[in-house]
Amino acid sequence: RTIDIPAECPRCATPLIEDGAFIRCTNLDCPSRLERAVLYWCRHLEMDGIGEKLTEQLCSTGLVRTLADLYKLSHQDISGLERMADRSASNVIDELEASRSMTLSTFIAALGLPRIGPEIASVIATEVGSLGALLELVEKMDEPPVRGGYPRSKHNPAMSRLIAIDGVGETVARLLLEGLDTRS
Repeated sequence: RTIDIPAECPRCATPLIEDGAFIRCTNLDCPSRLERAVLYWCRHLEMDGIGEKLTEQLCSTGLVRTLADLYKLSHQDISGLERMADRSASNVIDELEASRSMTLSTFIAALGLPRIGPEIASVIATEVGSLGALLELVEKMDEPPVRGGYPRSKHNPAMSRLIAIDGVGETVARLLLEGLDTRS
């Protein structure tokens, strides 16, 4: 039987693109993208209290617009949602608090960026060393390549630093830097 591939996102009507075996919505403001990112983050960090229904409620009410917003939630915010009793809200807050401290490799992997799973995240974290150093690379991602220096490279220092890591190519380096860039 032939399967009709949708041409546009069923949630926001943005034209979809084929990316290998995946069909992706390119609208960064698509509600489904945010919900999937939040759900992936919570599942990767093994937060059992935050499932699909709660994620949808958190995003649709505007309580969560970014992953960082999860950590701004209060007990009162959550307990006011549908089917959230006082004890359930406390459990969710406890799980969020417990996840505040994590390794850099766990942080990178939990972002759910394309082509960056736990192994690549671990290699990047080991080589880069800290979140601060990684964010410095993000800040430098738009700098022009260094001309006349050694070694000559078509890439800027941020890309060159990431590409030098075993297992990280140009595509993965770009996806990581763009995924961490908060300017968009």
